[in-house]
Order: sequence, then structure tokens, then C-alpha cells
Amino acid sequence: MCSPAASGVASAVQSVAAKTAPSRVTFDVNPGKVQLRVSVEGAASQVLDSETREITVPDLTSAQPTLGTPAILRARTAREFQQIRTEADVVPLAIREFSRIEHLLVRVPTYGPGGTTPALSVHLLNRAGAPMNELKAEPAPRAGGQQIDLPLAALPPGEYVLEIKVGDQDGDAKELVAFRVTG
Repeated sequence: MCSPAASGVASAVQSVAAKTAPSRVTFDVNPGKVQLRVSVEGAASQVLDSETREITVPDLTSAQPTLGTPAILRARTAREFQQIRTEADVVPLAIREFSRIEHLLVRVPTYGPGGTTPALSVHLLNRAGAPMNELKAEPAPRAGGQQIDLPLAALPPGEYVLEIKVGDQDGDAKELVAFRVTG
């Protein structure tokens, strides 16, 4: 639930019980710097923890292609993978450590000039930053996004980075997603 306050600040409140399914909160903001405050409250509405971060929201209507924040989805079986591959509203994971038996799907919102979908260049990098594999992006179930299939079975335990870029110039949009694979 979102409501703009008199000061121009968007307020979003999400109530989550201790043992519910994962959830997410979304709200619209204007491009530029935004302060995001997250507070965790106890059952008696006392603040248990609070954090404020300043983030820069990109202008998604600009002439330059832009990438949103990549979302990592995990499947442990072939059936789970087929479900998350076609479902648009899967809640992403916050963790970045995975087992080799897991199969990842990375969704990236993409924004191009005039509503176009820019082509992505995706590389799996090793711990030293050297390219290992080139991966393909395909359209995601939600318009304006792409997804990357990343099976982990063939990777030895270690640390990796997924490099997602639009274009091949240094100034082009790029997102790096670091993760660890365990045995």
C-alpha cells in the first residue's frame, strides 16, 4: 500500500507476519536521489531496527538504455524451474549463496528509448574477473524485462560474478551480481 505524504515523500507500509510467504513492496518515485527508510517493528509496534539509505533512481525515460536491479530466483527441481520461468510475480531472493543442485533465473528490468527493449550482453566471470561463459537473455514473462538461465551444476564451488551490460562501451549501463556456489 502506497500513499504520497504532504512533503512529497512516498510512504509504503507492508505488514508481514512471522511465518508468511515472501512478499514485496513497490511504489513510484521521481528520478533522482531518494532516501529510503526501512523500519522493522515488533508485535507491539515498537521499532526493533531501522535503516536509512540514499539511493539514486535512474530516469527510465532517457535516450540511454538503462537496467533495473537484477532479481535472483531459485529452483531446486525441474518443476520449480518451469514454474518460475513463466510466472511474472515470483518474489526474488535476498541471499547470494547457492548449492550446485540449484538452478537460478536472473530477471533484469530493461528500459530503452521509446519503450524498446535493449539487447543484453551477459557474461559469467570468475573470482578474478575473467570471463568464463557468455549467457543468453530471453524475454521475461513481464513486459520490459529479460531473464537469464543460470544452472549451477557445472560450476565448481567458489565465488562468481554475473556481468549484465547494455552495449559494449565503458559508459553503457552495467550491473554486476556477485554470488557464491557451495558444494
